[in-house]
Amino acid sequence: MLDVSIRSGILNLLAELRKNLGLSLIFISHDLSTVQYLCDRIAIMYLGRIVEIGPVKQVIERGYHPYTRALLEAVPWSILI
Repeated sequence: MLDVSIRSGILNLLAELRKNLGLSLIFISHDLSTVQYLCDRIAIMYLGRIVEIGPVKQVIERGYHPYTRALLEAVPWSILI
């Protein structure tokens, strides 16, 4: 965990690098609000296996796996899409 201002700065820098340089990255997190901000696609893993994969918006709106739903329930809806 980082201080909120440092975390925000790092996330903004990563987003800027993606935009300006066409950078691809793998971002690993349990925080779906951050994933939504930074990523185009998402893969949800449970017990070492991918259980859902697709565009972030689609997975967040239609998450079907119980673990995906648990992750979504941990984020206030006002933050997601």
